[in-house]
Order: sequence, then structure tokens, then C-alpha cells
Amino acid sequence: MGRVLVTSLARPGGNLTGLAQLEFSLVGKLVEALKEIAPAVTQVALISNPDNPATELYRRSFETAAVSLNMEPVKFAVHQPADIKLAIENVAHKPNAGVVFPPT
Repeated sequence: MGRVLVTSLARPGGNLTGLAQLEFSLVGKLVEALKEIAPAVTQVALISNPDNPATELYRRSFETAAVSLNMEPVKFAVHQPADIKLAIENVAHKPNAGVVFPPT
């Protein structure tokens, strides 16, 4: 048997406390919010790191929401901070475009 980090979830005690929340539909909600505050947006970019295993799950929610709102989904892969700048500059040159970033 492995190490026991907490005696129970109800009363963890000790110095280990925290939570994690990965709600993949959140990206879809971000796309919806973008469309609500900027109805003219017709193209939305997801700027994310494809090396993160969660990216694929966020991508599905992103594409579903974008298509349902008649927006063209575009993905930009970032692996380092300089890639973020390039992705934003690319989107900034397109008319009626917006961006969303997944929470992880």
C-alpha cells in the first residue's frame, strides 16, 4: 500500500489541503461570453499549448461552441512565451476576430 497523505477527505488535517478543477466546458462558455460582449466576432482563436494533455479536451468544447455560434474556430499552438505574442499579432490583423485561452 502507498503512503497515506490524509486520514479522510472530510477532515484531512495536517498540512495538505487543496483542490483541482478541470471543467473542459469552461472554454465553450468563454466563447459564448466573447460572442455576447462582441457580437460582430466571426472568428475565434484558441491559444494553447498542445503539449498539455488537457488541450485536446478543451479544443472539443471550443470548436463545438464556436461552430454553434457561427464563428470560425482557429487554433494557435504555443510552446513558449514568444509564441503567444505571435498568435495574438496574427489574430489582431484579422477583422472581427477574438481569442480565448484555456484555464490550464
